[in-house]
Amino acid sequence: MPPDQEIQDKQPADLGADLGGLLLQAEAIEGANAPPDPTQQQAAQVAAVVESTAAELQSALELVRMMAAPLMSWWPEFGTVWNDRTLQEISAGGAAVMERHGWTVGDAFSKFGPYIALAGATLPPALVTYQAIKLNSAEQRRQQQPQRRQAPQHEDAEGVRP
Repeated sequence: MPPDQEIQDKQPADLGADLGGLLLQAEAIEGANAPPDPTQQQAAQVAAVVESTAAELQSALELVRMMAAPLMSWWPEFGTVWNDRTLQEISAGGAAVMERHGWTVGDAFSKFGPYIALAGATLPPALVTYQAIKLNSAEQRRQQQPQRRQAPQHEDAEGVRP
């Protein structure tokens, strides 16, 4: 049967169903070929930048933690407080702030690097000084406390004993 004859033999309802199916196929093809939504594309780019910045920040914080750990040996909870999850959360928050202001980790280190280096050089002797002052103050308080005299204890003494 020739193709024209097939179309003529079909009822109008059959043609409508075929036409609807063709329209759906055409829309799917056009949708696949349509350019991506610029807002979705921009959001994906921002998310990628934030993720990359967070990874860079986390690496930097892990390095700082590694350098600070020996200096913080007097604080047993240091590793518990400054654990990987804490560093991840700080990095994620920091990356979002940096993206908002258009900063990168490289920009931050080139701009604030000398200040960070100064803080890094000052922190170890400052911590040692703090510990020395703390120990010295405790020793002075101990020496200033009146010496308790203990009464001689007699085995045959009755009553309350200290």
